[in-house]
Amino acid sequence: MQLCVTGSVIRFFADDTRILKHIYSLADKDVLQDDLNSVVKWARCNNMALHEDKFELLVHRHCPNNSLFDHPFAIQAQTYEVSSENMLYPTRTVKDLGVTVSADLSWAPHVNMIAERAGKVAAWVLSAFKTRDKAIMMTLYKSLVRSHL
Repeated sequence: MQLCVTGSVIRFFADDTRILKHIYSLADKDVLQDDLNSVVKWARCNNMALHEDKFELLVHRHCPNNSLFDHPFAIQAQTYEVSSENMLYPTRTVKDLGVTVSADLSWAPHVNMIAERAGKVAAWVLSAFKTRDKAIMMTLYKSLVRSHL
């Protein structure tokens, strides 16, 4: 698969594949689209099924004043075709290896998700156990709540 991607960077981890490309112009967008088409074609030629509906596009805007995104139809510069049925549109966040990555590279979505999950477990502990003994509560906290933090 690495040989069919010529204009972008491709990375693998387990069964996840990432294709990365700096987009400075519409020509760069076309190169990324060609590489995406090559990967889909390679998978079909090698009898591999890609979950095209699980493809995600995360756009990091390194330079917010990039003129490419100031055009009236800027969304077209950020849209990629996977197949005749599936299009890729930019998303705000992507969960990658258990970490929520946001388009602005902020930790807020990831931290909020973890805090919400820990809060739900803490609420369950308080509703399921009547005792408020300090030693028991600390044991429950350390074993059930803190493991989510």
